[in-house]
Amino acid sequence: RHMAITRAEVLHRAATIWTPGSVPYSMTINHQPDGYRQDCSGYVSLCWAVPPPGGSTVTLVGPFMHAIPAGDLKPGDAIGKCGPGTGGADGHIQLFEGWDSDGTGLWIWEQAGGVMGQRRRKVKTVGQGSGYTAWRFNEIDDGGIPPEGASGMSYKVRSGAGDGSIYLVPGGLASS
Repeated sequence: RHMAITRAEVLHRAATIWTPGSVPYSMTINHQPDGYRQDCSGYVSLCWAVPPPGGSTVTLVGPFMHAIPAGDLKPGDAIGKCGPGTGGADGHIQLFEGWDSDGTGLWIWEQAGGVMGQRRRKVKTVGQGSGYTAWRFNEIDDGGIPPEGASGMSYKVRSGAGDGSIYLVPGGLASS
């Protein structure tokens, strides 16, 4: 078992732990000198301070994170296709930063194929039936949550079909 990490520290690590644009995506290479895999789950593991090389979308479930209702998402949690059957290109995980101020999307941090290094981006559509679920790191400390509306972001949480999945549609959010 390792030490707890605050939500603020998770988001700080997401933005600063690797020099932006310096780490190419790879499911097989471990970044040096920290030893984390250079894929989405390696990056999330690094942000959560999971021991290197980090978990995968399959092995993070249980020992390091657990599913939560989408309505419980807080900054530093994650959304993703994780669990059995999501190994390799079949899964993906992203750090949740917060909902944007107008409620039309959410801000995430991720390490993804086709992009050099981690990125922060607004996701407007995850898609019904996408399999994305909300996840919480088992060792997260609720201290350090940025205040509502900080940096133009709102932390009002919205969910999809009531099954814990997150569904977004262009121009707004699908209602439960």
